[in-house]
Amino acid sequence: MRDRRAPAIAGALLLVALLTALVAPEPRLALVDDRGDRHLTAEALTLRYRHSVERTIVEEDLAPDAVGVRVVETRFSSFGAGLPSQPEWGGIFDADAAGRLAVRGMTVVLPEVRVRVGHVSEQAAIVGGGVVVPLDSLVAPGQAITVQVVTRPRALWWLTR
Repeated sequence: MRDRRAPAIAGALLLVALLTALVAPEPRLALVDDRGDRHLTAEALTLRYRHSVERTIVEEDLAPDAVGVRVVETRFSSFGAGLPSQPEWGGIFDADAAGRLAVRGMTVVLPEVRVRVGHVSEQAAIVGGGVVVPLDSLVAPGQAITVQVVTRPRALWWLTR
């Protein structure tokens, strides 16, 4: 004979699993100014800037980690002062489809990434779908913006989309 409680137990377990998924902490990256105002929140982002010595574009992919900001990959087109000449933080040298150099597979996690914004270096954050946000549109040149990890329950991220 079939146990009549089985569907109720299965339903309760499904409800618990759903609620657990909705309240599970989910980290995102946020761009925050010195006043504490949050300007942008993203699942991951790329910081792009023009290198001050080489005058070439550098891109750094960042992702949230449980303990901070994970540097995923750095791409650049030449070697020079201030640019990697060997793999860093456990990464490996590689090249992307456009022939730019890349350091991939890095293992470094930073508490945060602080950037002093200027108008000459063309600094920008690139977020989902390739949306480019110039950093000097968020704060004035000379001010700082910080990439931080912000963790909220998954359901709250869905509600703010």
